Amino acid sequence: MRMRFALLLIVGGLITAARAAAGEPVRVTDFGDNPGNLEMWTYSPDRAPDHAPLVVVLHGCTQQATSLAPGGFDELADELGFHLLYPRQKTENNPIGCFNWAGEYGDPANLIRGEGENQSVASMVEWMIASRSIDRDRVFVIGFSAGGGFTAVLLATWPDLFAAGAIDAGVPYRCATDQQSAFDCMNLATHPDRKKSPRAWGDLVRGAYRQWEGPWPRVMIMHGTADTTVQPDAADELVEQWTDVHGLGLEPDQMDEVAGHHRARFLAHGDVAVERWRIEGMGHAFPIGPDDPDHGCGQPAAYFEDRDLCGAYRAIEFFGLVGGGDPGDGGGADAGAGGDDGGVGASGSGDGGGGCRVAGPAGESSYVLALALLAAAMSVARRRRATRSTLPAPVRGSSGTSS
Repeated sequence: MRMRFALLLIVGGLITAARAAAGEPVRVTDFGDNPGNLEMWTYSPDRAPDHAPLVVVLHGCTQQATSLAPGGFDELADELGFHLLYPRQKTENNPIGCFNWAGEYGDPANLIRGEGENQSVASMVEWMIASRSIDRDRVFVIGFSAGGGFTAVLLATWPDLFAAGAIDAGVPYRCATDQQSAFDCMNLATHPDRKKSPRAWGDLVRGAYRQWEGPWPRVMIMHGTADTTVQPDAADELVEQWTDVHGLGLEPDQMDEVAGHHRARFLAHGDVAVERWRIEGMGHAFPIGPDDPDHGCGQPAAYFEDRDLCGAYRAIEFFGLVGGGDPGDGGGADAGAGGDDGGVGASGSGDGGGGCRVAGPAGESSYVLALALLAAAMSVARRRRATRSTLPAPVRGSSGTSS
């Protein structure tokens, strides 16, 4: 009996030690200018080296700061030695917790460099660089759904801050600037009038920071072929936007297949500038799975689908943080130049514009309800603003405290 009790103590101690070693996300309440009124959460591995990379992870609607952690980000940070930054949206800013990639109640401030939520995230990044010995040249961002849409905002408005980004189930920068156009941009297959030429999409990005003369961030785009919440046409438009920004055509230089999913790569000066993943059969979700024997990751959770592909690992690989490879290395694709991206697959089931995936029709209906609630809440907010139109406009605080 004593032996069994002692064994339990030892095992319990090992579990506690493992949990302590893994660490937990920590909230930072005072990180500088925060006009977007966002929360800041961070995760740092115990043995992060000096001048380590930083990866910013943006959640979808209805999610928490670390809702994408089940995708395997924390474990990859422990393994590869990079820091994580998890910004979190507040319901005061958006009734269902979406990052405001289309502006806020018709106010486009969040889309303008140095204003709103993009400034809040930039302040968080600068805080991390100053306090965690971050390599300024290796700052990256990845987002799902509404977080993916806002990833496009950050890449366009802060090309001097982010070296690369990954957009999962997102939309192009400035596809929308109000509520109705936001819904249209999530359904581009049924609203083709919202589509633009590659040059027009690229001009929107170039107009976000007109003084910028340096290199634009590299971009990885992932989208499920069965996503009916943000239809796969959005990924096609994203490819057009970012290939144009990089001065590239729409013909991929490399194509291959990984775990049954199609990858197309567009090269600039021998490096991968834009990478497109078509995740076969996936709805509105983030891909997890065994991938290959060395790269499996992810845990079953809301808005994650096992597609035999570790989306987190593939993004980190694209960022150049795996195996000491150079960022943007064009090697590794089996197919040579030429060919066609193949478009997008047929639509199937899916759910909302960022948030917790619920399998099957129940998930779809839950997000339709969430969108209806969002529309109603935004309508109420507009009416309230109209009744206050004779009052002085409030000034959003610039205090760094996020409560």
